[in-house]
Amino acid sequence: FSELDRVSGIYMKLKQSGERSRTIASITSFAYLLRDDYDGFVQAQAESSRLSRDVWERLQKFVSWANLGRREIHAMAVLLVTRGLGKTAAFLKALPLGQRTEGEV
Repeated sequence: FSELDRVSGIYMKLKQSGERSRTIASITSFAYLLRDDYDGFVQAQAESSRLSRDVWERLQKFVSWANLGRREIHAMAVLLVTRGLGKTAAFLKALPLGQRTEGEV
């Protein structure tokens, strides 16, 4: 996703490197869930607060139940990439007044 490019992506243009990092973490976590990669998912978590295998198995049952196809996976990735922009004041200010909801910026 070009929005996440470390030089020319919209997050960097808006000086939102922290939100960019959170977005990348969200997409990475989603990929670990789809691949059933528990070890990858918890590798950065402290052992004392690590997600339990029991919770992981419940998440995997949900992923299996959801039966996501290519279109749904792509839609979820797009959602994860773009949702952080809605939290960014600079991005909201760039929207036409009619496109903002009351109370934004």
